[in-house]
Amino acid sequence: MHGAEAEMTGINGSSMVEDEDFIKLLGLIDNCPKSCIIYKRRKGTIKSINIINHFNIQEDFQRVGYIAIIRKTPEGDTWFRTSQCFLASATKKSILTTYHSVASDVSFIYAFFHSKHYILIYKIPPSPIISNREIDYALFKLPKYSLIPWKTGFVDKIVGKPEMDKLVHIITNRTIEKTAHSIEANVIETPIDMKNYVNESEFLIDKSGIKGDSGAPVLDKDWGLRGMYRGGIHGGQRHFGLCANIIYIVQDIKIKQPFSEKNFKNFQKAFLALSNCTKFRKKI
Repeated sequence: MHGAEAEMTGINGSSMVEDEDFIKLLGLIDNCPKSCIIYKRRKGTIKSINIINHFNIQEDFQRVGYIAIIRKTPEGDTWFRTSQCFLASATKKSILTTYHSVASDVSFIYAFFHSKHYILIYKIPPSPIISNREIDYALFKLPKYSLIPWKTGFVDKIVGKPEMDKLVHIITNRTIEKTAHSIEANVIETPIDMKNYVNESEFLIDKSGIKGDSGAPVLDKDWGLRGMYRGGIHGGQRHFGLCANIIYIVQDIKIKQPFSEKNFKNFQKAFLALSNCTKFRKKI
């Protein structure tokens, strides 16, 4: 780039910060102590909901959502910013977003998922269960007894690393309207003069989104998950989208994954077996 420096854009703020309807919705749910809430669009009302009390909702909820990161100051002021998220696993009740979106000044987080008539809202703790600053991901757990109206998450359909020159779609939510926004772009080879700004866990696309798009899934034409959008990056007059490779995210999660209950019981059995064996040897 002959002296030019790459610069990240689009990692703070959002078009939704100025959305009056969204601000009204935040005010409405702020007074509800429950961790899973349903918002009915036509009536503009909210109701708590869980796996038992879901009053037969027959809706097709999108698996791509967005989060509001809430900060409450000691003076009583409330601030928020937004970012994208998506359902990682339905069985494990987890969602993925970018680490930089939730890294500081967080009191709690709301996650929103749309359907035609409703918005499903989860209140989640401010700290992710697993995260990585370098790869730039944060994995959050949804409330234990909340309604999960999906059978699979996007991580259930990982088809491999991004393929060069292939079309991908970045799915984002920029308003509380029903329809998500799609950005079509192509995966590109990292230019030689950008090599220092793109590491092995990242890849570039030939278009960038706007502020608040980070955390969106990067999908191929068959809706297979290829990555997660991090933000825009530009050097000189050229603009690219910077994405985290989903393979690196999943590998890191597997390494850091805490013991499941099943694995813990197996560990206990192995430990007891070893203890008994040791006692037996001592008797001999």
